[in-house]
Amino acid sequence: MSMNVNSPSLFKVQELVDYCIDFLCDSRPDLQRCALVCRSWVRPAQRLLFRNWTFLDGVPDSRRLDALEHLSHSPELLHATVRLQTRLSFLDEPNFSALLPHLRRLRELHVGGVSPWSTSALSSTAMVNLGALLDLPLIQRVELAYTYLDLTAFLRIWDGCSKNIKHLVLKERVIDGGVDIWESLPSSGNRVAEMHLDSLDISDDDIGWLATDAFPFGLSQLTTLSLTVYSETLFDWSALGIALATIESLELALYYTRLPDKHIQLDAMTRLRTLTFRTRSIFGGVLACLSTVPPNNTVTTVRMFPRHRPPNGTLVSIDSLLATFPMLEKVGIEWAWGENDLFECLQELRSRELLSVSILPSAPATNA
Repeated sequence: MSMNVNSPSLFKVQELVDYCIDFLCDSRPDLQRCALVCRSWVRPAQRLLFRNWTFLDGVPDSRRLDALEHLSHSPELLHATVRLQTRLSFLDEPNFSALLPHLRRLRELHVGGVSPWSTSALSSTAMVNLGALLDLPLIQRVELAYTYLDLTAFLRIWDGCSKNIKHLVLKERVIDGGVDIWESLPSSGNRVAEMHLDSLDISDDDIGWLATDAFPFGLSQLTTLSLTVYSETLFDWSALGIALATIESLELALYYTRLPDKHIQLDAMTRLRTLTFRTRSIFGGVLACLSTVPPNNTVTTVRMFPRHRPPNGTLVSIDSLLATFPMLEKVGIEWAWGENDLFECLQELRSRELLSVSILPSAPATNA
């Protein structure tokens, strides 16, 4: 019986090799061994080996510099890189600029910053390289954390940034200065954005940027918002504009130290389906926010991550309130203070089989 080697039903050998090596994606030693077997195994192994590069504080300086030296001699290894994690200061290394053209497939960029108490100024080279990374054509997700840039440097890095950026994360303090710093920028309301975000993670310190003409993105397609709140003073929701009506998933980290007089209003988010709350010591803010959700809401999932034990009375009130949500399917909560107390407080949700509890290691039983 003859076999037609051109038959489309037959596996191509290289496709089969690629498929098998993909199963080793989490085993770096095995991938390194595969890369030494033969030529047909090199490319799929290197694609997984060099998919992610990390140059953060957990990696010793000597290893980071050795890796950079190695890459400067074999820059083609970066052709497989889709995710880069680095420190802002590392972008100032002499060999880094030469590597930028080889990162043409980069899709995710995480840049950590410097201490706000650092006295050493960041060089113009580091800022130029950061701007060049944001300009890479396939970049889709950008995360800046603890960068403490001055306002001029921060605004400059977005000039000419990639139109493919869809996900933006600004962790903790990004700009060096108070929240009033954004008031120095014009806010005409006439800005026409060519780039539109799908998700945004920002703190109330930096949300003022969104209302200025310097903000390069549109929010009309925003579906996921993560907001970290430190101040008891309610920020201006109008900075989000039309996005309030498109958001489907909202995560609120309520890290203020006392309950504010005014609370975040959720009644304008008519498409909201998923609500996540993270709290440190004040859990009453969760109840206050939930109370602003309109009765005819579309919320299907609520998740809560309290760091301190919430008062029983607040949990009972949340139980009664959530039981009125017409489309609710699941309420998840992380708990470390005894299951019986929690089930006693959330009786209605539990009886309707809506409650999902993740039990954490035991914590001090303090009400807050």
